Amino acid sequence: MFEWLTRPLGKSKQKATKLPTKEATAPLIVNKAAEQGSFDSFHSLLKTAIADAEEIAASVKMKAQTEAEAEAARIIAQANQESQEIKRRAEIAAQREAENILAEANRKGQILEVETRQKALQFLMKAGEEVGKEINKEYQRAYSRLSSSLEELMNEGREIEMELEGKAARLLESTSLELKGLETVLLSTAEAILSPGEAAAAPARLEEEAVAEAAAAPARLEEEAVAEAAAAPARLEEEAVAEAAAPPARLEEEAVVEAAAPPAQLEEEALEKHEAAPVALDVEALYTGEIELIIVSPVELKLVSRLYNYLQTVPELRILYTRGSWDQGTTIIVVLDNPLPLLQVLAKTPDVQVIPELLEKEGVAAGKSSSLLRGGQGAKKMNLILKEA
Repeated sequence: MFEWLTRPLGKSKQKATKLPTKEATAPLIVNKAAEQGSFDSFHSLLKTAIADAEEIAASVKMKAQTEAEAEAARIIAQANQESQEIKRRAEIAAQREAENILAEANRKGQILEVETRQKALQFLMKAGEEVGKEINKEYQRAYSRLSSSLEELMNEGREIEMELEGKAARLLESTSLELKGLETVLLSTAEAILSPGEAAAAPARLEEEAVAEAAAAPARLEEEAVAEAAAAPARLEEEAVAEAAAPPARLEEEAVVEAAAPPAQLEEEALEKHEAAPVALDVEALYTGEIELIIVSPVELKLVSRLYNYLQTVPELRILYTRGSWDQGTTIIVVLDNPLPLLQVLAKTPDVQVIPELLEKEGVAAGKSSSLLRGGQGAKKMNLILKEA
């Protein structure tokens, strides 16, 4: 660093000795010894100054290195802190972005689920209508076959009835002739055997016996005719059912049973329907348990299909089974697991106007308080009238 201080002064000296003037040369020669002593002293001081300067330089260098290391540590710490802050902000931004992406995905998933449900419901409704149309066609075909079979059955029954009436008339006529011949024989025998008084009373007694026997004969003949007429429809009914046993089998069997029911049974059912008077309804009443929804005739299959499809979508309602026919009405048996305002649910049926009529439970007199008026488990049957909305 201070190498120039240690260089020898010979060259300078040589330059000084080259001065051509005599005035400069004389003092140098005279003072040569003094100058040599001063140079040594200066050289010693210079070495001391150089040592002090090197020590100061080392101290300054060490201080500068220490300050540089401290500054570097501070800069590194600040850089780490800023890096952590940037990392934290990046994580927060990434988390928010992920939450936004998930929320958007959930929203789109919900929209897709709703659209899928709507499409599935529309498909089910359309399929239900198509199935209803097919069932209606099969029902009409089965009804046509059953109508022709029943018409043949009725014609045969009328022929049997006319034949029995002819037999009864012929039997009564022959019995009357036999009684008259018997009366003549008995009168002649009585006149030969009996006394005049007994013979006079015999015709009246014989006439009474003949009248009694003639009165009993029609009842006996009628019983025989009734027994024969009762056996004939059963045989013809079996033939009609076997002939009309085409799908849908359940609907046709129900139609056969209802169509072949004896008049007395039909009268009893009509009487029961007439006696089951409707009572007041509470649209906010809650219902639970098993309930029969009786759709009164005439039945439109497309409206029944819409109602059936709608009931299948009600969460708290289960459909057990259905039964009925187009002319006698259709019944849908449902089960409510939890209390449900059934009348309000029925009123929401799409494209169908449902008019309910609650029937009295058996054994509950009209005008008396009953759970049927308030809903609950006492309600077992309900008439429904379906109309196009």
